[in-house]
Amino acid sequence: MKILKKQKLFKNYLSDSGIYVALLLYVIFTIIPILWLGSLAFKTHVQAFAETPLFYWKPTLENVQKLLNSNFPDFFFNSIIIASVTTILSLIIGTPAAWGLLRLDSKLSHRVLLWVLLARMVPAMTYVIPFFVVFSQFRIIDTKM
Repeated sequence: MKILKKQKLFKNYLSDSGIYVALLLYVIFTIIPILWLGSLAFKTHVQAFAETPLFYWKPTLENVQKLLNSNFPDFFFNSIIIASVTTILSLIIGTPAAWGLLRLDSKLSHRVLLWVLLARMVPAMTYVIPFFVVFSQFRIIDTKM
């Protein structure tokens, strides 16, 4: 009886160990590209595009200086404003609408919810060209807020 318990504990230990090893490999596999991209910010242009990857180099802040001296802070702040406003508006409009549609038990509400679900299933890139055309007609492409 004791031998069976020990074998079961050993199997559980091996199973748990295998899961942890798999998770560790997954985390390493996903973090290394992010670290590699981060390291490119501190390399020169020649070092970043070298044929053989450089694992040891003298870090430079040249790219960060170029980034901060460009229009990037303005564009980044513009993106933060747009993302914040659209998130707040979506929550203000979407939450009561969803609550009302779920509380109302009719064929119309079920059809509206189905259309919302179908619209969410469409790939986001299919909306890019129509949005670009509309934004071009309103002349709001590459403008500051």
